[in-house]
Formats: sequence, structure tokens, C-alpha cells
Amino acid sequence: MKNQIKDNIALGFAGAWSRITTFAIAFLIVSCFSACYEQVDGCLDTNALNFSLDADRECDGCCTYPALSIRLVHQWIDADTSFTFRYTSGAFKDGGGNPFVIDRITYYLQNFSLVTDAGTRVSTTDTVLVGYLNDIGFYEDRYIPDDYLLINATVSSAFEVGTLAQNGNFTQLQFELGVDDFMDRILPGSLTNNHPLSLLDTTMYDLNNGRYVSNRLDLARDTTQNAEDLLLQYGAERSTVPVSVAIPGGFPLPAGFNMVVTLQVNYAEWFQNVNNIATATPETIIPQIVAGLPNSFTLVDITVNQQ
Repeated sequence: MKNQIKDNIALGFAGAWSRITTFAIAFLIVSCFSACYEQVDGCLDTNALNFSLDADRECDGCCTYPALSIRLVHQWIDADTSFTFRYTSGAFKDGGGNPFVIDRITYYLQNFSLVTDAGTRVSTTDTVLVGYLNDIGFYEDRYIPDDYLLINATVSSAFEVGTLAQNGNFTQLQFELGVDDFMDRILPGSLTNNHPLSLLDTTMYDLNNGRYVSNRLDLARDTTQNAEDLLLQYGAERSTVPVSVAIPGGFPLPAGFNMVVTLQVNYAEWFQNVNNIATATPETIIPQIVAGLPNSFTLVDITVNQQ
């Protein structure tokens, strides 16, 4: 009996030792793998273009975010005709049916935002460093929103507005046409040469008064050879024109995708309220044109990509 008890105790110790040995070996194997495995840094923000499922740790500033871009399709659509807008056309007529010539239209767009079905406004997040005239008459460095576009009525390429770091179901695109008093404090020379607020187009900046031009229209009052030239332009003395473009049914933007919104601009709407462009003064014509601006923008389509 004593020998049997001794044998059972020995077997118990042997079994326990075997289990301890197994656990120890398993622990050593796991520890070895843990020590040998290097954690991968990457972007863990699902809203980013380069979101990585394989990453273990958040990288330091490596996330790249989607962009909002705007493409404009320039048109002339009135009761009599419809065509792609071009300066050489001889079919422009004001609201009173009077023919005239358009040599150039250039204007600023700014303050873009998308509105969700919950009413939340989502704006782009980019900023740019500028020289800014402070209240005591000195220029200081200041960051301002960087979503300004300078539009020529014959250029239909896509313009990148800025970084869009939030997705959602968007029902409206909102922006403003023109410039405001804030912009007139900016030193154009403090920006890179290709920036919309630089002096890339000197006709959109009044050098004599140090002010930006919101909207400039170079026209001829009629289509005769000796027609009188008509320059219509204004700046921050007029408020910016808010534009709201509906997105019927909403657009559910997926996380991590660029968004390209294509808008049609119908320039016939700009002149719909002008009754006699041949003789009316600029002071009369400009507010008539401004009244037609909000309704001239309509949605064509929306596309997304991850490029």
C-alpha cells in the first residue's frame, strides 16, 4: 500500500511537472514571437485615404485626407438658344432681347461647405499663411481659410477646394461669390504666384486702392463694329452673394473618398434682369446682374474616387 501511494505521488509530480514544462515552453514561444514581431505604424483614421487595416500604431501625421473639388460647366441657356459658353459667340442677349458681346467674365468663389441631412455644415480644413494688415496699420502673419477659387468663364477644369476630413449624407453645397472686407487686408505679395489671391491676374486687384475685385465683366454694349466697351466690376463694397445648390435625395459620401461636384453655370441668368444694356449705366446694371447670380448655379453630378 505504501509503495502504491509513493507511486501515485510520483505520478502526480510527474504530471504537474509535465504541465508546467508545457506552459513554460508555450510562454517562451509566445514571448519569442512577441519579441521578434515589429509593430507596424500606419494611419488608423477611417476617414483618411490611406487608412490601414494592418497598422498597429497610429502614425505621426501620415494620414492623408480626401479633397473636395468643384468642376464648372459654363453654359448660356435662354428662351431661344442653348450652347457651351464661349467669348466668341454672337448670341448673347440681355433680358430685354438686346444683343451684346462678352469679352471676359472672371470672379471669385469662396467659403465652401457641405450640409448634411442633419443640418451640420462641413467645411474644408486647409489654411494658408498670409501677410494681414492689423488694426494699427502693420502687416502680421496670420493663417486664413484657404478655399478661394478664381474662375474664368471658359475654363471647365476641376478646381480643388481643399481637404474634406469628414464624410456624411450631404444634401446641399453652399458657397459665396465675391470678396469681403477681410480679404482687402491681405497682402497679395505674401502668397505664392499660383494662388488665387496672388497677383496672378492683376485685373482682379485694384492696385490704386489696394482692393480685390469680386466680379469683373468686360463687355461691348452691342454687336456693331464700333460698339462702346462696357466694364462692370465691383469689390467688397457689395456683400458676397450666398449660393446654395440642392443635392436631391442627398449624397452619402463614403469615408476615405475624394468628392468631385460638377456644377452648371448659366450666364444667361446673370443678364436676365438687365433690360437695356446698350444705354443703362454700370450703377444700374451691376445690381441687376448680382440679383441673377444665385440662381445661375445648378447641380450636374457628383463623383467619388480614391486617387
